[in-house]
Amino acid sequence: MRALLEHVNITASNPVRTARLTCEVFGWRVRRNGLEKGGGTTFHVGDDDACLAVYTPPPGSSLCDFDDMRRCCSLRACTLSLR
Repeated sequence: MRALLEHVNITASNPVRTARLTCEVFGWRVRRNGLEKGGGTTFHVGDDDACLAVYTPPPGSSLCDFDDMRRCCSLRACTLSLR
């Protein structure tokens, strides 16, 4: 049996820059992007088997503190698939 990390959600202060960097480093592509409910923005990057969802909430959102986000990215969720 093989374990595959299928989907990971992270929050980043700059989803465009983070998506671009992960595509360059890992040879991935942007699978889709756009506005989310509530005004946040997400970029889904990856390949046919795995996806990294890079999200930023709208300015002023109570979901995060943008000052803290400038210093780090935070892991929001992940999915592990056993094959």
